[in-house]
Amino acid sequence: TGDVTLLRSAYDDRETRVVIETRLDADDGIHVGYLELVRDRVREDFMLSGNDNTTTGTTKKWMYYCQSRHVEWYPSLAGGGTEKDGT
Repeated sequence: TGDVTLLRSAYDDRETRVVIETRLDADDGIHVGYLELVRDRVREDFMLSGNDNTTTGTTKKWMYYCQSRHVEWYPSLAGGGTEKDGT
């Protein structure tokens, strides 16, 4: 988001709260409910409860989530090129 205050807050809270980081880019096409799905999965995996995200017994420090499928698309092939060269 470019919000430096939010970034610093997440960095400062990393030892006491679960901070979710992603490698999503502005041009990534994701389902409208994807981030809620990730959030809910994190809450389950880290055994979080309540609005303050307090842990209820896990010792996990980090987790890496990957999608099992993806879609590649090329918005414009007007130049008659192929998908590989994008021209």
